[in-house]
Amino acid sequence: HLNENNRPGTGEIDSVKQMFGVDTYLDTYDGKFEPGSSVGGKGLLGRRTIRAHCVHCADSELARMAETGTSIAHCPVSQLFLGSG
Repeated sequence: HLNENNRPGTGEIDSVKQMFGVDTYLDTYDGKFEPGSSVGGKGLLGRRTIRAHCVHCADSELARMAETGTSIAHCPVSQLFLGSG
């Protein structure tokens, strides 16, 4: 279960991108977070990975998840109440 948020004040996505020097939040799951590694290297994406909600993903991130066989679990009812999906 991999989840993220980008709420004002907490900004997890922006904080992680800055901390790890990556272009997208997904890069941290795609092997770019390990020293000396690159996107597409040893990472957490693949057919055994299920990411939660993914309502803040860019089109490029969704395409990369599709390419690697990564799944998304989305609960439209909970997101309806939060107004984010």
